[in-house]
Amino acid sequence: GLIGLAQPQRQRRGAGRLHSMHVSTPAIIAGPSWSLSGCTLEIDWVHGSTALEYFEGEPSSSSVTRAVATQVGLMIDRIASGGFVHRDMKLSNIIIEESGGEWQAWLIDTVDVRRSFSKPWAIYRMLERLDIELRTRRDRLVDGWSPVIRAALSSLGSVQRRAVLSRLRSHPRP
Repeated sequence: GLIGLAQPQRQRRGAGRLHSMHVSTPAIIAGPSWSLSGCTLEIDWVHGSTALEYFEGEPSSSSVTRAVATQVGLMIDRIASGGFVHRDMKLSNIIIEESGGEWQAWLIDTVDVRRSFSKPWAIYRMLERLDIELRTRRDRLVDGWSPVIRAALSSLGSVQRRAVLSRLRSHPRP
């Protein structure tokens, strides 16, 4: 747009930031390119289903659910450790791809990757965003939520970990 970066440009910038932190995102094939219809970006296709579809689908073994949930939590930790926050972290923006019994989590929406002033704050913000989406599905995601939190908080010290958990518990729920 005329003010700030167009969405495809922010998508490319966010993907570059995430790649530098070893967060899996689809490869950018071409763009951004401008035409009369606007700005476009072509990205590679990632096979699989969203993490939301995965967790809501047929129950898989709890060890597989925990492994996938741990990957989501580690993704949050890597983003925050890199000095960034993803402002739209949700299960519908994460693709779970299975290949030969191995599971890979891909973050497909890279538009809202912003610099963060604090690692604990960034982790809190991303977990809070996930929690909003998960709240109505807790009964189906019992095996998935605690590994996400555990992995996301794994690199924080005990004081910071307690602060994030306290904030998550005390935040007003809609």
